[in-house]
Amino acid sequence: MSQGKLTKEQLLERIEGGWAELDRLQAGLDAEAAARPPGDEWGLKDHLAHIAAWELSLVALLTGGDRSAAVGVPPGGPHETDSINAVIQLRLRGLTAAEVRALLRGTHAQLRDALAPLTDDDLLLPYSHYQPKEAGESGNQPVIGWIAGNTYDHVREHIDAMRALAGSAGSS
Repeated sequence: MSQGKLTKEQLLERIEGGWAELDRLQAGLDAEAAARPPGDEWGLKDHLAHIAAWELSLVALLTGGDRSAAVGVPPGGPHETDSINAVIQLRLRGLTAAEVRALLRGTHAQLRDALAPLTDDDLLLPYSHYQPKEAGESGNQPVIGWIAGNTYDHVREHIDAMRALAGSAGSS
């Protein structure tokens, strides 16, 4: 089933499935698991904070806010994804495990609030409906793609690395 064919109920089920996996991973996040890995590698808390940041971007998208500001990119800052991710990582890397947990929970609550009033038809409205000043070339695509891409699809992109990190932290 394509994302454009998902109902709001189905979308929420997928989002909550991804959240359940994040919840399991962060539940065991302690000082050891939060320890900074060697070099420039990402630790478990870096992945979790990164996902929370992109959910903040999604909340800004749906509420007409500034998506870049939501993730801490300064005005005139980078616009390509890898550079934005680098800004996010530098900004959030110093968070403690408890702060990452709070960020995840708070962000997810904000996302639930932003999604609550939306209808099936709202999910099919174009990006440009929610962000008229930032429509760009993909502004006519349904917003549901951004919702999926910044929730359960995003979790899926990071899940194997996070499971490996959670497993290695738990076995040391």
